[in-house]
Amino acid sequence: MPMVKKSISVTGQQDSWIKAQIKTGHYGNESEVVRELIRERQLRDQETPA
Repeated sequence: MPMVKKSISVTGQQDSWIKAQIKTGHYGNESEVVRELIRERQLRDQETPA
């Protein structure tokens, strides 16, 4: 699937958390962290009936 470039704003605390996630080695960059969070939310929404 082609990628679409987005620009987002986060708080300083959120930025620090994202950078800490990358430092763990589980993610290569900020986009990977955000995409993982979106995937988790999508799965949760699919599992929870509306």
